[in-house]
Amino acid sequence: MTAKTLTLLVLVMTWGTACAGGNTKSNVNNVSNANNVNNLIEICNDGLDNDDDGDTDCDDSECVSAANCQTNNVNNTNNCAGSCTAGHQQCAENVVQTCMAGDPCPTWGNTVNCTETSATCTVNDVDHTASCVANCTDECASGESTCVNNEVHACGTSGGCMTFSLDQDCALTDQVCEYNALAQEATCVTSCVPGCTTEGVDQCNGTIIESCTLVAGCLQWVTETDCATQSKSCQLVAGSGVCQTVGSLNLFISEYIEGTSNNKALEIFVMSAPGGFNLSSCAIEIYFNGNTTPTSSITLSSSSMTSGGKFVICDSQCEFPASCDQLAGNLTFNGDDAIRLSCSGITMDIFGKIGEDPGTSWSAGGVSTIDATLRRKCGTIAGDTNGADAFDPSVEWTAASTDDVSNLGSFLPCK
Repeated sequence: MTAKTLTLLVLVMTWGTACAGGNTKSNVNNVSNANNVNNLIEICNDGLDNDDDGDTDCDDSECVSAANCQTNNVNNTNNCAGSCTAGHQQCAENVVQTCMAGDPCPTWGNTVNCTETSATCTVNDVDHTASCVANCTDECASGESTCVNNEVHACGTSGGCMTFSLDQDCALTDQVCEYNALAQEATCVTSCVPGCTTEGVDQCNGTIIESCTLVAGCLQWVTETDCATQSKSCQLVAGSGVCQTVGSLNLFISEYIEGTSNNKALEIFVMSAPGGFNLSSCAIEIYFNGNTTPTSSITLSSSSMTSGGKFVICDSQCEFPASCDQLAGNLTFNGDDAIRLSCSGITMDIFGKIGEDPGTSWSAGGVSTIDATLRRKCGTIAGDTNGADAFDPSVEWTAASTDDVSNLGSFLPCK
């Protein structure tokens, strides 16, 4: 075999080997002998090496641009930088937006337009939430209530604001709405038709003493005492109802002043005087140092009196003449002298014990008749007409300081 022939044989064998062992990777430029394109293409998400190049899915160079293979070669993390966090919310032009999970990245969606409800979109930076907040001004505070057309309206939250709304219709229970401005509170109370107008005023309803009293928010006449149980009648004395013996004149000493020097005075109170009377029929008698007959007698000045009237007689040398209705030079008693008030010879009241000299004074229970101002207890309704019984000043009298004339001429019986 010639050298030329041998060279040709080697070239043919080498070409044949190259074709048998060539790259079979899919290539749009490689054409088969039948002129058909080799279509072995890698599928990027099935876990198989579809094009038989040894690389699977995203590891194959053909999958670089596939959506599920978008990777950052620097930190190997998903390229959703700048996208939102699923579940978070934000405000965008007064619209509430919620971040929704998506593929490959979460996106803003699920919008609520706050403008449609005249509200303002507001973000809570702590929990990353957003909401539509009503544009309003609170008209009340929690716990308050008010009356509106006989209804109780209570303060509560409505549309994000504190406002009044219907809580109770008082008409349904035959009541009326009553507002307490101090407590800023409204309640339904029993409808009131007042029976009287001034609290504390008394009236006589036959033999019954009635007092104007506030009951459940309504002024009504309330029974205090039925004088018939005492065989007496109801009488109004200085605006107060008292039980009195029918047709009787009743007056007594209501204040006693035995002060320093000439500061001596007696206040006389007319408990009842049917038809009225004149004080000129009455007298003050003083029994000095245990005498049984009067040492001094003073006829009271002519003065027309009715029930509830008061009359003050004083020593002419006292320091408070302006408080007196009559001044007498012989009204000179001391703490150990008994005093008798009589009208037309009938004993009305006796202070002390006639015929007894107690020493310097009668004293008991912290009440003494010397250097003192004594005031009759308001529960007294008649004088002590027994001048021979024991005298305890603490039973019907209360003590004030010496020369205290602040209450002289203003006695009132208890209601």
